[in-house]
Amino acid sequence: MRAAPRTPEFKPAAKVAKNIDSGNMLPAIKKWYGRAKKFDITMSDVIVKQRGHQERINFYRRVVLNQLMPAMLSLHDLLTGYLPASCITTLSDQLNITTTGQAEYKNGKKVEKGGKKKKSISRMSRAIAMMQAYGLIEIEHITDPTTGTYLPSLIKLTDRFYAALGITDKELENAKRQRIGYLNLNKKYGNDNALTFESLPELARRKQRELRKERQEFRRDLRIKRRVSAMSNAELHQTAQKIVNAAHCQEELNDMSDAHYSRLVEHEKRSILNRAYSPPTSH
Repeated sequence: MRAAPRTPEFKPAAKVAKNIDSGNMLPAIKKWYGRAKKFDITMSDVIVKQRGHQERINFYRRVVLNQLMPAMLSLHDLLTGYLPASCITTLSDQLNITTTGQAEYKNGKKVEKGGKKKKSISRMSRAIAMMQAYGLIEIEHITDPTTGTYLPSLIKLTDRFYAALGITDKELENAKRQRIGYLNLNKKYGNDNALTFESLPELARRKQRELRKERQEFRRDLRIKRRVSAMSNAELHQTAQKIVNAAHCQEELNDMSDAHYSRLVEHEKRSILNRAYSPPTSH
């Protein structure tokens, strides 16, 4: 018998939840968030007009969409539209609709015990695809430049997203100008880089480059960690030796005492371990 689907309920990360509960959310976002919590997005004129005479949206899909709208509002950056710390997987986790299989995997291989169960985010993926089809969001798929594998996608809200919630262009512009004024007042970008409403497209492009770089560096760090964790102590020692040898010419190595060479190798081993197991700097 097929298991009953989970009921989506937005459970934001601790920092976002604190902002929502304490009222630290931007006034405009707080207002729109309250509106979105009570709004059936599938009945929005923007959506209904585009759907035309298509069949009604599945009930469960509608519930997911109606939880996604306020979630994205609370997580996005007003000036650029991006969700900096979110991707499809994290949104699925926060809405509690991620499922897992029975098989366990470790380092990409199926194991009997001691591995992790593979996540399934198909329900979220279908909801995101529907929002993208309606023009509410833009999705950018990023690949790892080293391996060519996919990284967490970038999600950006479009003007149609706000329009679907009944937010007018004037409301949106006023909220952005208010935010720009606050950032300039606090010299967030320095005296010589004061923000203007007209400079927002360039700010969005800069944000896009930053998020791409963050995701690529995060995956690189994970790759290094996996590689180092799979090394034996002898392999780690050999890798450190190669690094030390590459950093010195043969004449320097010949003049170097054995004790000094051993200290350099041990130092390089610690550096490799520190780089591999330092706390991640991104999602």
